[in-house]
Amino acid sequence: MTSTSISAEGWHTRAVPHPDHDALTFQPTIDNLLFTHRFSAMCAEGFVMALFLPDIAVDSDGNVLKVQPQDFVILATLVKDVARLPDGGPFNGVWCLSSTYTCQARDHLNVKTPEGTLKQSGVYAWSPRNTALAAPTAGYEHLPSSLHELVGYSWEAYAGGSREKKPSPLVDVITSLAP
Repeated sequence: MTSTSISAEGWHTRAVPHPDHDALTFQPTIDNLLFTHRFSAMCAEGFVMALFLPDIAVDSDGNVLKVQPQDFVILATLVKDVARLPDGGPFNGVWCLSSTYTCQARDHLNVKTPEGTLKQSGVYAWSPRNTALAAPTAGYEHLPSSLHELVGYSWEAYAGGSREKKPSPLVDVITSLAP
């Protein structure tokens, strides 16, 4: 990961259960929401994570976590950088990576803009090692590093590796804020 001078790799393992909130007491609002990440694939779709001010992440299992300050700064900076990117394409701003296979997963992002609205973005066929776009997009030949990093870091919150998740009322509330 390259866009930031320090890495947030491992942020999810450093995060701790939030001392003031849990899945029953945390009240997410559009005002404190910075970022959501969902995915869709041929066989499944689901929630990956959300990031909230001042220091809260909700992971794929609906756990409410307190993010370490240095990690939160990096994640929030990446959100701001992604919000400033041009749209990646005509389908909800999705950036399409070059892939030898079709029917790849799509990462759907909602990022808070400086104006306070949510902007849709996303990546088709994201991979930790590939940033080459299928075609030049908005002046880029490779996926912007801020977007590549944000998607990579957020996948750390997808606990257990299983795409079959139990329903979480908290996740349902979050996805209703950023459909």
